Amino acid sequence: MNKRSTRVRPQLDDKILLSWNALAVGSYCRMFAALGDEAFLERAVKTMEFLLKQFRAGHMFCHTYKNGEARQPAFLDDYAYLIQSLILLQEVSSDAGYLQTARELTELVIREFGEEETGFFFYTHANQQDVILRKKEIYDGAVPSGNAVMALNLYQLAIIFDNRSWEERAMTMMSAMQQTVTRHPGSFGIWASFGQSLAHGIPEIALVGENFKKRQSEFLRTFIPLKIFQSATHPNEQFPLLAGKPHTPVPQFYLCKQYSCQNPVTETSGLIRLLEAV
Repeated sequence: MNKRSTRVRPQLDDKILLSWNALAVGSYCRMFAALGDEAFLERAVKTMEFLLKQFRAGHMFCHTYKNGEARQPAFLDDYAYLIQSLILLQEVSSDAGYLQTARELTELVIREFGEEETGFFFYTHANQQDVILRKKEIYDGAVPSGNAVMALNLYQLAIIFDNRSWEERAMTMMSAMQQTVTRHPGSFGIWASFGQSLAHGIPEIALVGENFKKRQSEFLRTFIPLKIFQSATHPNEQFPLLAGKPHTPVPQFYLCKQYSCQNPVTETSGLIRLLEAV
């Protein structure tokens, strides 16, 4: 050991990565939803605050952070995972501010990474100079494909903000992948999950009323692969799913499709029955 200690030590790669930490935020949200442990929600909120503050470089984001400095332009994966985690964090915290940030970042991704001819996204942004060839990643490997996650993000945010062009873009991406995913589903897990959810119908669910947290927690323990879920004490005209709902002393669930909602129910079990009947 003494002899080995005289050798030059290998370099230590201890950078903090935006993409991996954004994935961690999503995992914290899912753990809180499943277990109801507030520690996971607190960790998700604090990590997101760190990412949004420390990784910013003007209106863009950086890929790495170390010793108080953010460096290297962020890739598509960084933005895709960050947007996804913002959507998930809104589901469990009911903080609509996360959705506004997700919308702003989605607009940035479309502008800086988008290929209008196909609807897909390049891995690097348009002004990155150290790239010989801009590639597009579609495979789900050790981490999800940035394009697959962006297709999910676009669809969810399209419903949340009633943005038909985003919904059309998500559907165009999924349609282009359909045959490939059918032939090789093991290499396209996120795409396959998205396609299956579209085939079965993606539920749009609102929870509105006083003291909704208990009902929210009960519902979040129900696993649904892909859903649109928003909750609030009062109706919110900024979001179509929350608009026009009455403010009631007892929180009510609304199961909707294209903003046309069934009669509300007050119990989580009643909502589950509605979902099973669809």
